[in-house]
Amino acid sequence: MRIARVVWECYRLPFAAAFRTAHGPLATRAGIVLRLVSDNGAQGLGEIAPLPPFGGTLDDALALLRALAPALVGGAVVTLSEQAGCHPALAPFPPATRQVVLGGIELASADLLAQAAGQPLAQWLGGHAPPDAVPVNATIGAAMPEAAAEAARQARSAGFACVKLKVGSAALTDEIARVAAVRAALGPAVELRLDANGAWSVQQAVATLTALQPYAVALVEQPTPPDDLAALTEVRRRCPHLLIAADESAIDASAIERLLAVRAADVIVIKPVLLGGPRTALALARRILAAGCGVIVTSLLDSGIGVAGALHLAAALPPPVPACGLATTALLCDDLVHEALTPQHGYLSVPRAPGLGVTLDTTALARYRTQGGMTHA
Repeated sequence: MRIARVVWECYRLPFAAAFRTAHGPLATRAGIVLRLVSDNGAQGLGEIAPLPPFGGTLDDALALLRALAPALVGGAVVTLSEQAGCHPALAPFPPATRQVVLGGIELASADLLAQAAGQPLAQWLGGHAPPDAVPVNATIGAAMPEAAAEAARQARSAGFACVKLKVGSAALTDEIARVAAVRAALGPAVELRLDANGAWSVQQAVATLTALQPYAVALVEQPTPPDDLAALTEVRRRCPHLLIAADESAIDASAIERLLAVRAADVIVIKPVLLGGPRTALALARRILAAGCGVIVTSLLDSGIGVAGALHLAAALPPPVPACGLATTALLCDDLVHEALTPQHGYLSVPRAPGLGVTLDTTALARYRTQGGMTHA
């Protein structure tokens, strides 16, 4: 099976409501839908959706894709990712751009190969029958305590057993007020996680997390800047009452090895769209687990294409799989696939059809399309 056509279309999806992180508010999510069409007419879907706080820009990703696309046409699908990963066009681009583009190519080629094998992508990746569903957390980005508490009540009513609250952009007293309001709304049984997106110094992190002990926070993602592993390690040492997770620090295989070497985190967050695609991310996840560290799979607030890929990755991991950050498509005003990736009672069902198991909604893509391109054989 070889590639006959490479098709891409850029999109810009508005968020359903203002979404606030420590990096600032997000109003829209932009990315590239990639379609690899094989010589037998099958179509593999991928998504290339860089997010600037994690490195890389959409313009750079689009430029690299345009440079790679002609070389992909005629290539064997089974070796396409390796072929793309050795192409000289990669050299001028920063590592983050290379990884996100190669990740989209790997996802689309894996979709084609799993379809050809007649297996859901999770089974094709992991070599075992995937679970029916994966536990997921709700994500809250509301700025005010009242709005955050209302979102927490809705999450609890919907059956979520885990909620993640975005923090890191407010004063200590305001952070305490938000966390207290969310914990009161959730009750004691729902797991509460925080995500600071690297916003705090060691002193701020320790002071904040110590002050929040009464609210039974289970885990905090990236409390300190991603390039300062000593700071992350120090927070982990001084805050043994909760788990410390590395997110923005885990940008590639080398960064993950550095995290493991100094035992900077209890958990490492895996975003397959950033790490080179599902097969590459699965190999890294297995390395992390073998080192005695936990793994949480999350999306990058991408569309249902990227979320489906991450969901299959999570389902390919050995059980038990912790709550993953994949209940994110509802944060956007619309989606680009027909299948609704909507959690039920805190779980997201794993598609059972061969490949990704989702189909592109071309009407929605046309609605949010900004530009596109095609390479013919």
